[in-house]
Amino acid sequence: MKADKHGIPREHCHVVWSRINAEKMQAIHMAHDHRKLCDLACELARKYGLELPPGLKAWEKKQRFEKEALE
Repeated sequence: MKADKHGIPREHCHVVWSRINAEKMQAIHMAHDHRKLCDLACELARKYGLELPPGLKAWEKKQRFEKEALE
């Protein structure tokens, strides 16, 4: 799918999956999903030699800073 964001053409896709406990018919909570998805996006970009968009560059920089502060 191609879209424009601030006049910059970009390609992206969306992934959706069901997290339902069929026996209880309840949604299964996925803790820290935004953090996990951002980390995975950074990892995949590095693996395939893709440039990170500005938002993920900032995310990665922030994570590095927080990790170093804990050491």
